[in-house]
Formats: sequence, C-alpha cells, structure tokens
Amino acid sequence: MKSVKVVDMGGGRFEVRTDTATLTVDRSVGEGGSGGAFRPVELLLAAIGACTAGTIRTFAVNESIVGFGGVNVLVEAEEASKPERIGTVSVTLQFASEIATSDVARLSRVGAHCKIHNTLKRPPETTIGVQDYPMAPTSDGGERTLDQNETENSSGLV
Repeated sequence: MKSVKVVDMGGGRFEVRTDTATLTVDRSVGEGGSGGAFRPVELLLAAIGACTAGTIRTFAVNESIVGFGGVNVLVEAEEASKPERIGTVSVTLQFASEIATSDVARLSRVGAHCKIHNTLKRPPETTIGVQDYPMAPTSDGGERTLDQNETENSSGLV
C-alpha cells in the first residue's frame, strides 16, 4: 500500500512526508498563506505531468524510439464550481528532439494512460476515517504516527 502523511505545521502550512521525501504545502497569499510552497492543486497537476512524462520516457526507451531525447510536459487546469474542483486539465507535450510523426502519436497515446491519468478517469473508492483526538505523544516524547495510534488504541479509526 502506498501512503503519505500530511502534518499540520500551523498557519495554513502542511508538511507532506513519505518514507523518502518531504515537501511543504501552503495556502495561497490570498487565502492567508505565505505563497512560498506548493499548493494542493499544483501537486495534482505535478502528479499528472510527472506520471505522463515518466510513462512516455519508459515507453520510448523500451521501444527504442529513434531520436527520442526527452519530453517536457505542461499541465494547465481550469477551475469549476458547484462543487469547487478542477473542471478541465490540459496536457501539452514538448519533445526535446524531432521524432517521427507516428512516434509522436504513439507516445501521446501512451502518455494519456499513465497511472494518475487512469486513476482520474476511473476514480478510486475514497474513505475518510477519524482518529481519536488528541494524538498522544510517544513514550520518548516524539510524534505518534497514525499507525501507532491505530495499533495501540482499538477504537482509533471510526
């Protein structure tokens, strides 16, 4: 199972942690944030772009696409309302070198089927649980993780 942990750092800033990396998420200046970090929508767009680029690169290398020298991806979004969400996403590919038109078409089709794109087209079942509050510190004074509370408190998630 894949997971990330989002930790409230106060002031509208959050730290997103994985086993190997950490990044900061912030609200926009207009929403009271500092504007000095990624916003959640930007992370969604980045996930689409990085997944698309990685899928294209892997396919191009595996298929020995002649002239493939890399791909840049621009992802743009338009907001929608009722409910508030991203309404449209546009993905533009820019290849680092000239490749055959037929290969451009193949790579474009492959990129449209990266894992993130497929997930958005076929949304996963999403559940939200609530853990007992407050999260008690660990015996050594450190931060108790969600998994530790769930394991040590049988009424943890409802």
